[in-house]
Amino acid sequence: QLLACLVGNHRRKLEPDLLDAIKADWQTPIIRLIVLLRLAVVLNRARSSDEAPAMQLTGGANRLEALFPKYWFTANPLTHADLMQEQEYLGGRGFELALATASD
Repeated sequence: QLLACLVGNHRRKLEPDLLDAIKADWQTPIIRLIVLLRLAVVLNRARSSDEAPAMQLTGGANRLEALFPKYWFTANPLTHADLMQEQEYLGGRGFELALATASD
């Protein structure tokens, strides 16, 4: 069930039936794993030889902040749009994905 939930929620809208079928004590860990997998999928969507950006992740109970290098969003507008879509998908399940760029 855990693997099915993880794989079944790695893209697009989150599937409430898959998530709700998971035992209560696994709800928080599976959501966190899903968020990390979804972030990896978005950043690897082009499957290019370019390396993923060096980013800093800071987590909380129902929150993940991703700090990207300065100007990274400007140089990667399609991926930035995908990440903003992720914010909406995850926000619908009560999880906040905060996106920011380094200021220096």
